[in-house]
Amino acid sequence: MGGNMGRQKGEWEGELSRLAAGKWKTLSAWRVCIASASKGAQPEVAPGVQWPGGVKAASPYQICREVRRAGPLSPRIPPSLRSFLSSMLKS
Repeated sequence: MGGNMGRQKGEWEGELSRLAAGKWKTLSAWRVCIASASKGAQPEVAPGVQWPGGVKAASPYQICREVRRAGPLSPRIPPSLRSFLSSMLKS
């Protein structure tokens, strides 16, 4: 895993752990999101494409499908976690 990605992984895991405060378990999966420069285009990333450290690469659509397969989110997600995750979204 490259330096920047490794640093981000540590920061995210630390923040999620802090927000959980031992009240709930966190599970993270690291992905490189391949986005198209063309507005609205959805690239398909071939299976097996990985970044250093074995981090899978996927398109935004592929990542959404993966999240959907993981199951429904708990309606009891703490507001602090919702706020944190919302603040991390790029627009």
